[in-house]
Amino acid sequence: MLHGVGFVTGDPTIQIGYPFILHPSVQVSSTKAGDNKWIYMMLPIPKWSLITHIMIAYKKTGIQNYVSRIRLVEQRDPVSATVVHNEIIEKTIPSSCIISTVCHVVVKKSILLKVCMEFSNEEDLIEFGSVEVRYIPEYEVSDPEEEMDIREKNWIQMLSSEKQLS
Repeated sequence: MLHGVGFVTGDPTIQIGYPFILHPSVQVSSTKAGDNKWIYMMLPIPKWSLITHIMIAYKKTGIQNYVSRIRLVEQRDPVSATVVHNEIIEKTIPSSCIISTVCHVVVKKSILLKVCMEFSNEEDLIEFGSVEVRYIPEYEVSDPEEEMDIREKNWIQMLSSEKQLS
């Protein structure tokens, strides 16, 4: 389980307020109304894990503000990234809820969670609490070199356990 405190942005119009005595959540606002306001969080998910479910707790002020999209993006090189999951969120979700998206993504590179928001005016906030990413570790290994490493580790473990038995 993660917390919204891991969210960052490169958008100069987005302001992120981190937890404080008066609010335990991460508060996101925008100095300019509009859509396509993105925040990001790197996910500490091991390579070859299968991501199955993402849940984000949030609360919004203002009727027209909402989270519009949840994405997972793989990135290795600094100049390119690949969208591996893209979920459009309905506008009709309540002002306080847990956004839930089911996915089937095998992690092969560094993976980012991206959240897109729309703000109708500058005074409104969207607050984020917990972020839960469910995954199955070591779900798939398709890299021949990695498969060899795993086979070697298994072989070494088997030999050492046989030595212990003798």
